[in-house]
Amino acid sequence: MPLAPGSLLGHYQIVSLLGTGGMGEVYRARDARLNRDVAIKVLTSAGAADPELLRRMKQEAQTVAALNHPNLLAIFDAGQIDDAPFLVMELLEGETLRMRLQQGRISQRRAITWTRQIAQGLAAAHEGGVVHRDLKPENIFITQDERAKILDFGLAKAVVESDGEAATMVASAATMPGMILGTVGYMAPEQVRGEPATAQSDIFALGAILYEMLTGTRAFGAASSVEVMSAILRDEPPEIVLDGAPLPPALDRIVRRCLEKERRMRFQSATDLDFALAALDETTSSRRVSALPAPARGRSWIWGLAAVIAALVAGAGLTLWLRPAAGLPAHIEFEPFAPEVAPQDAGYWSPDGSAVAYSANPAPGARPQAFLRYLNNLTPTQLTHGEFGADVVGWSADSQNIFFDDVLESGAQRIWSVAVVGGAPQLLYTFPGAGDISAVAVQGQHWAVLRQGSDKRYDVLTAEQLQGPWKPYAPAPFAADTIVNTPEMKFSPDGHKILLTMNSERGREEAWLLPYPADAAHPPTLVLDALPRHVGSPNFTWMPDSRHVIVSTPPAVKYSAQLWWADTGSSAIRQLTNGINGYRFPEMSPDGTKLLVTYSTGDFDIVAASLANGVVAPLIAGASNDDQPDWALKSPSMAFVSDRSGAPAIWMHTESASGGSDRLLTGGAILTAPALSPNADRVIYSNFNSGGNAIKLMISSASGGRPVALTAGNYGLEVAAAWSPDGNQSVFLAVRAQIAKLMIAPTSGNAPATLLRDNVNAIVPAWSPDGKWIAYQASDSSLRIVSPDGKTEHNLGKVDTPALAFSADSKLLYGMNSTPDHNYLFALDWATGAQHRIGDVGTNFTPAVSSTPSLRFTLTPDGKSLTFSTAHMKHSLWLLRNFLEP
Repeated sequence: MPLAPGSLLGHYQIVSLLGTGGMGEVYRARDARLNRDVAIKVLTSAGAADPELLRRMKQEAQTVAALNHPNLLAIFDAGQIDDAPFLVMELLEGETLRMRLQQGRISQRRAITWTRQIAQGLAAAHEGGVVHRDLKPENIFITQDERAKILDFGLAKAVVESDGEAATMVASAATMPGMILGTVGYMAPEQVRGEPATAQSDIFALGAILYEMLTGTRAFGAASSVEVMSAILRDEPPEIVLDGAPLPPALDRIVRRCLEKERRMRFQSATDLDFALAALDETTSSRRVSALPAPARGRSWIWGLAAVIAALVAGAGLTLWLRPAAGLPAHIEFEPFAPEVAPQDAGYWSPDGSAVAYSANPAPGARPQAFLRYLNNLTPTQLTHGEFGADVVGWSADSQNIFFDDVLESGAQRIWSVAVVGGAPQLLYTFPGAGDISAVAVQGQHWAVLRQGSDKRYDVLTAEQLQGPWKPYAPAPFAADTIVNTPEMKFSPDGHKILLTMNSERGREEAWLLPYPADAAHPPTLVLDALPRHVGSPNFTWMPDSRHVIVSTPPAVKYSAQLWWADTGSSAIRQLTNGINGYRFPEMSPDGTKLLVTYSTGDFDIVAASLANGVVAPLIAGASNDDQPDWALKSPSMAFVSDRSGAPAIWMHTESASGGSDRLLTGGAILTAPALSPNADRVIYSNFNSGGNAIKLMISSASGGRPVALTAGNYGLEVAAAWSPDGNQSVFLAVRAQIAKLMIAPTSGNAPATLLRDNVNAIVPAWSPDGKWIAYQASDSSLRIVSPDGKTEHNLGKVDTPALAFSADSKLLYGMNSTPDHNYLFALDWATGAQHRIGDVGTNFTPAVSSTPSLRFTLTPDGKSLTFSTAHMKHSLWLLRNFLEP
């Protein structure tokens, strides 16, 4: 019997009946906990009596609940009412891909976008050990915001490794070897033959779907199912001709490779297919297409995080170029360099040009290690397996050794050498924890580092031979007390110059040309001043003539880093790439013919983790990049950063009985770490003005008007604010000479600030709802709570967490312990020191933000869930040829 509107299913209130079918009914319902609409599928009594239907429903619940990805239909809950099982699912509005195809073929641009999104969803499923086995247009849903989601995992099955063949199906009583599973027309040849389905079987189905989107006809069409299966086994699909012209060769090759009869000839992973499509000129927007910068090289803060504005390290870089690729100029050849899925950092060419060394994560959550790939071999070799990871910094002059650095838990930094044939690394240099290496350059026997010395000032040190003595570079007009973003430094190929790009307390991005060896008669000079205004330290690579460079700049207005040719002698520039694809960390081959760049995909979502069991549900997970959330204490409103309107800006999400609504609060500059006032009437945020002289905290009214500065004084770089419960004060971090201070200021605007605690770590402070305590992390990594007047403090010991939040009653502190395989949500009773593990949110929901320090844990209005942002990113190395215009 249908459920009546208004009736309750646990804490789900039925709104309306959406449809019937499959011996079940689907309802629209309201989740009272998260105050949002969901879909509930309830089996009828007849359906519940069908063992096969019940088995498939349970299997789908178990399968999809373990796979949380924006391109997969999310399942939030499961239960039973009057012996009728039900599933609680994400509510989708739109239509199936089959419905779209009934209106005609899909444009090439859109077909590629949706195929990439489907591939990214499949990649998540395959990485989770699941193949779909029944991918078809009926099982692809296109939402109203044009995002593809994979439905119906009822035929999906967990996979295991067996006899060297990945993803072999596990047989069961319901799925025996020899059974044909899937839908005729989209089944891979091995499925037609009754063989086990693999990840490559899903890729075959996706190839058939892509073919149908492009042509409007099926790849394997015939009068009967038997004839269709016969065609799948022996025939090739007809050539694709669009409007009288053949399909572009690159796209045609991708379609044909998906539809290879032998699965070993297809793409071996959905990620490989996604990367191949990314290289096409027609690439367009998708949830996982957006280009993100690779992880930062070097370190900027003594407290161990990437820049206050990590605006270009793991910061604004992540915020500012989250837009999809629009293609390269026609003369540039763009191809993937490394086939592995592991995230990759920038590459370094060997001096003889035969190989590239780079850092990559050998496994999810693992520390990066040094890898080596020769150009004549597609398989890279992992050279290091160190406990503290390895960041590659260069090569020996004879191309026989690779240099890398690591950082000990004590903060000490070391530089090592490892042979290209492997073996035990050799320690070259050790820098004590008092110093901070922010950039390393090596050329033959010559070394240079940008290092913070014991006087807390950043200077360049050079060594003229391997393991030789270090001496300060002088004169040093570039020296600074504070470094923002990620500096970069490299010797010219002839060894006579050093180019250093950096941002300091002078408040601007600078490029310094240092003669080498240092010469007082020829001091360093500022160069590259003709580059367009940008918001982070550029990456660059020298050309073989030791005068010109290829520069990657994160622009201040657009959202992608473009490549420029620049002359360090005259400051003349020429743009090489244009559009909305991003190219970071360029590295020129010694012969000047090949350019290695880092290419990344991914975006940010806002999620809520239950404080009862750690189960995560998406809160804001649209096609845009959304992060840095903060709920108001006394209003169902949340401030967050989003690029949904183009430029990253601060938005406010408000929950109501009729659903959630979003509106723009403020934009126009680089704004990070919004903190919403208790009544949601004001917002404090850091304003990073790339043309100004400081990073200041600003206050804006939620109703509009001009912002005002929080403080009247010059306290350094102001970041990471939190409101007092009465809205009259704000606690924040102020950074000068790489030392963070915990400060308090009235929220009346242009007010003086007072010091609460000195020398603290870069974790966003949290103010308790009862107003009595402020939680922060000291420089020794101990968690502490201090009274707002600074007179009383409790040391809770070392607690590993990236962010903090008080419970609604102020008695508990919530945090998260992260390991390579887990993210454990915990509650800490600060009065007793007792810590309780709530649950594992999973590695798919590791907290992440686009700029640091801005990561918050913030309670939902009902106090039952913890809200934070997360990201899914992949990085890879790509090779560009013919990058200079003919």
